[in-house]
Amino acid sequence: MIKFLITITILTFLAGCSSQQQEILVKEYPVSGEMIDERELTDEEKAIEHFIDGSILESKGDYSSAILEFQDALRLDPGPGIHYALAKNYMMINKIPLAIQHSKKSLELAPDQVEYNELLADIFYTARQYDSSAAVLEKVIELDPMRINAYYKLARIYESSKPLKAIEIYNKLTDIIGAEWSVLIRVAELHENLGNLKEASEAIEELLKIDPSNNAIQKLLSEIYNRDGKTDEALKVLNDIIEFTPDDLEARERKAQILIQQENWEGAAEQYDYILE
Repeated sequence: MIKFLITITILTFLAGCSSQQQEILVKEYPVSGEMIDERELTDEEKAIEHFIDGSILESKGDYSSAILEFQDALRLDPGPGIHYALAKNYMMINKIPLAIQHSKKSLELAPDQVEYNELLADIFYTARQYDSSAAVLEKVIELDPMRINAYYKLARIYESSKPLKAIEIYNKLTDIIGAEWSVLIRVAELHENLGNLKEASEAIEELLKIDPSNNAIQKLLSEIYNRDGKTDEALKVLNDIIEFTPDDLEARERKAQILIQQENWEGAAEQYDYILE
């Protein structure tokens, strides 16, 4: 009998799996039209068939039909992977209580699965239960300290309620991935909002190392320097901008305003004369 192998990857489908890697389940299926051994499928095999059918429907965006297949699979083999699949699909159709129920059940059966924890955090976030989402994300990071997206998600949750904690998480993320634009700009903004101008300027200086010719960031740095009383440093940044782009009128106006603060009337007048020409 000629057969071919169909290899199907099922994320942690088997119950009791301790690994966070994908479980590979290899089943043999006969070529279409061939006779198959006449035997009763086990409940596990039937569950696998329903799970595969559900996964196909999920990939097509037919979440309601996928849920029906996963429910059939669950009745035959109530493993954590099927609860996880149900939770994911219930979230997609915005049935949050059922999503939370199945997500929590998957974690009762496999509490250390990172993917299961991350899904529960996402469901809580969708439900605007931000404290609960943050608590689960803390566990995700504890289980997998290299889970980069978990740091991003957790920091964004903390930005409004615990900005110092958010900065701490962003700094940990920087230690892992190095200086990154989207992280540094958030850190700079958080420090600025907190009035930590020195720390804000340090973050912006790191941004300029990534993109030294970015005029918008240079102007932001000059503004932070000026607010922190470092007018000479602010002028130096503006002079660098004007040297390379002499027609940048905004930079000249900012320079004039700082010169007025320093009571350098002649220097300020020179900048305004250029602007009005």
